[in-house]
Amino acid sequence: MTKFISFTISLILTIVPSIFAQDAITVTSPNGGEIFEIGASYDITWTDNIAEDVKIELFKAGAFDSNIVDPTPSDGTYNWTVPSVTEGSDYTITEL
Repeated sequence: MTKFISFTISLILTIVPSIFAQDAITVTSPNGGEIFEIGASYDITWTDNIAEDVKIELFKAGAFDSNIVDPTPSDGTYNWTVPSVTEGSDYTITEL
């Protein structure tokens, strides 16, 4: 039997004040409502104006579940294989 999980997306970003511009990151995919098959691979994508690495985390029902990757280059994409997790519709991917 194939298991699926679905996602909502939130963004938590620490902004460091800058004279010239503020750092910004926007998750572009997944963007909410997706249904991912456990064991399949999907791209997590984002746009930003930062050079530092990012950390991507998985939350379930608002509580930290696991690190997806820490760190990964802030190049706008990370290919993620969905791990064996409890099936549900209350997962959130967050980039820091």
